[in-house]
Amino acid sequence: MEIKHKIEETLRKTDARLLKCTESTNNTYTVTIHFKEEEHEVAFRIYEAAGTKHVELESHQDITIARFVREHLEQSLNQAV
Repeated sequence: MEIKHKIEETLRKTDARLLKCTESTNNTYTVTIHFKEEEHEVAFRIYEAAGTKHVELESHQDITIARFVREHLEQSLNQAV
């Protein structure tokens, strides 16, 4: 799963780690991460517009962590190969 790898790659830059990644329909994902001795769940959808991939948050427990995941995952998804 490419997305799971990208999330793990993104989290390696922090003290967080991926505990679970679930893919639903329509490019929707729910991830559970461990950060600062707590588990956080973030749900998001990945879509492409004008050749750029975007991450749209759908639900989260902590907006700061959710925004971090969104911003860094978008960067990782759009890096030139």
